[in-house]
Amino acid sequence: MKVETTIIKTATEPGITSDAEPSQLSIWSLAWPSILLYLITTLTSLVVIKIVSDLGTPALAAAIAGQRIYFVFQAIIMGLSAGTTAMVARAWGAKDTDDAIAYTRVSIVLGLAISIVIGGLVIVAAPIIARFFELTGESYTQTVIYIRWLNLFNPGFALFIVLGAAFRAIGDA
Repeated sequence: MKVETTIIKTATEPGITSDAEPSQLSIWSLAWPSILLYLITTLTSLVVIKIVSDLGTPALAAAIAGQRIYFVFQAIIMGLSAGTTAMVARAWGAKDTDDAIAYTRVSIVLGLAISIVIGGLVIVAAPIIARFFELTGESYTQTVIYIRWLNLFNPGFALFIVLGAAFRAIGDA
């Protein structure tokens, strides 16, 4: 309850505008878009598994192994987004929009750089990663292909998560 009171107090300070009445502001109003985003991300993984399960055991093994590797990347980018939220919110709360924009830009560049480096390394190391899962035959081959294709989407995911964090930081979830 104390956090909600702090948000209401901040939103009613002079110079801070909000479309909602202070009584309508709450943790839930800021959190539901993020909850929905991560729920959709999780459901996407489940849908992939369902679709791929009809293609046979090797394809299913490839999808599950590939998603495990992708989850590691997601965790790294979500860590970056936590830092983005903190820095942008601090600048925005201090009414320093220039710093808020600068932190957002740095986070975007850092997120893209991380995604390209990790994606490149994972694409090159896909055969080694597939061996880590002790896959053989067709499962191994499909896992290498799946890991490589999945990591091509790293920059888009990073951009999406970092921008979402910056918008949440300014109260526009």
